[in-house]
Formats: sequence, structure tokens, C-alpha cells
Amino acid sequence: MNTFNDFFNSVIIEAYERTRYTFDRIPYSAQSIYGSSEGRLIREATTIAEGSHGSVSDDQEEFTEIPQLARRKAAKFKLFNAIKNKEERALYIWAKQKKLLISNEEFIRQWERDGKKGEAEHEVYYDEPTHRWFKRNTLNFHSTFLEYFHRLALHNYMFPEAPVQLEGFLVRYDHLYPIISQPHIQATRGATQAEVKVHMEAMGFEHIPGSDDYYNEKSGIRVEDLHDENVLISPEGYMYIVDPLVYLDEDGKKHRLAAYSKI
Repeated sequence: MNTFNDFFNSVIIEAYERTRYTFDRIPYSAQSIYGSSEGRLIREATTIAEGSHGSVSDDQEEFTEIPQLARRKAAKFKLFNAIKNKEERALYIWAKQKKLLISNEEFIRQWERDGKKGEAEHEVYYDEPTHRWFKRNTLNFHSTFLEYFHRLALHNYMFPEAPVQLEGFLVRYDHLYPIISQPHIQATRGATQAEVKVHMEAMGFEHIPGSDDYYNEKSGIRVEDLHDENVLISPEGYMYIVDPLVYLDEDGKKHRLAAYSKI
């Protein structure tokens, strides 16, 4: 049976191990993408979002270090829900100053004209003059804007054959939504899971059985949704990964941030 001293000591240890929340960053090697033409605006948007994450109070604990899964999820939801509102306000002001606000009415008009393409995450239309696909992201699959901007940067770093470009933002139902574009890919078919597996394993990713998802333990990057509509094969036989879900794994956060501290 635990004594009062045991309980007191456990509280002291927990308080000592608790650290202040720090926003995540992409692996240092991937930072090179910010120097590209597609990466510069993503970098600017990322910096704005980071400012919102950096403004949290000093007593906000780092949720990734909470051992109890249920409490970790609750702490993450509460924290990110508050931060996302801050991100949205800051990004709106920045986008307005940079003239990056896109007409919602014009986007809807183009989207409806092209057949209302899209699913839970995107509304999509094809722009014939530029041969690009324009996508409005709902952020349904991301907790914060920063997490989404990390996805864009990691996509361009890992899959440069089909780079995404941040075009701006639109306001709809009093919320801010990012607009990206991507070049049209001429394809003869979707890739098989076996083909994708070979490609991703060559990049250091391990296939997660029973899914279209892959994980790289060293970098802490998880790539999901690599089915035959998101991975295309060109007439020349080249593979194009066009619409993956890319996440930074929570367990790898400490190692990523430690790498920056050594620079």
C-alpha cells in the first residue's frame, strides 16, 4: 500500500518531468524545400502558424510526454483547439496583407463548373489554362494549420515529382481554408500496392500491414492513403505520388527537436 510519502514523491517526479509545450518541426534535412519556388510561401505561412503555437502559456505541458493515452489525447485536443483559433486569426491578417485572400464565390463557381469533384478533405477543380488542379482543404484530417503546412513541405521534399503550391486562402462560413494547386499528371493507370511498397521501402518506409500506409521510424514520418487513385503511373512508367496524407509521428517529436538543438 502506498504511503503519503510515496504519493508525494510521485507528484514531485511528475511535476519535474513535465516540460513546456513546444511546437514540432519537420526533420532538419527537409528544411531545404523552403528554398524552392513552391516552398517559400509555405515557409512564410509556417512561420505565422509557429507564432501562434509559441504564444501558449509557460505552464502548458508537452502532451507528447503524457504516458496515459486518454489524458494525452484530451490534452492535445484542448491545446490544439485553442491554438487553431489563434492560427486562423493570424493567418487571415497575414494573408490579407499579402493579398492572398481568394474569392470564395469564384472558387465555388469553378468547382461547380468542373463537376463538384472532391471528397471529405478536398474540393477540387481543374484549370485548363494552367494545367493545374486547385484544391480547397477542409483541414478535417489535421489538428492545426501548422500540421497541415508541415504536410505540404514534407510532400514536396519526399515527392518532388508532383509538388504542391500554396496559392492562398479563402473565407467560408467564417472560417479560413487553404488553397493549394498541383500540376496535372498524365497517367495511364494507378499503381499497384506491390509497386508502391517497393518504391516506399526504397525510401526507408515500412509498410503497415492491412493498409495503404507507411512509416519511417527514423524520421518519425507516416505517409497514408497511398492507393491507386493517389499514386499514378505515367506512360513512360514513372511513378507520381499526388495526394498522400503525411504526418509527423508524436513519438518522434523529441528526437526531431533534439536534432535542431545540436545545430
